[in-house]
Amino acid sequence: MLTLVPFGALSDSHGHFLIERFAISYLSAGRDLIAPANADQSAGPPVIALSPGREGPEHLGGAEQEARSLQQLIPRSQLLAVGEATEQNVKALRRPALLHIVGHGLVRGNEDCAAEPGSPACALAGLDPDLAP
Repeated sequence: MLTLVPFGALSDSHGHFLIERFAISYLSAGRDLIAPANADQSAGPPVIALSPGREGPEHLGGAEQEARSLQQLIPRSQLLAVGEATEQNVKALRRPALLHIVGHGLVRGNEDCAAEPGSPACALAGLDPDLAP
């Protein structure tokens, strides 16, 4: 929610805008504040990871076309294609300049895991006690 606050409009107790006294910068993520252990170490190539593409909820139509189109648009990008974009391979990446995952997630919340235990989201029910059958 903090990203919705227009910091340029904030004022101090005397009615002066903070932007008049301070340089204000925006960061996309807090990790951008942390300097790398070795400042000379450059970022790795941009990486595009393609979802597994199996049948069912994990299949995302057009995913391979999107990934290959992005690879054309992003110079020196590395593509982790189907079978390569495993959890182990993604976690092994070191400082990619960009990580774009072509995939989708499951939204949990309205499943009746007792009535439909085969629902894809119910496989994750053990992570949330409120969803357990």
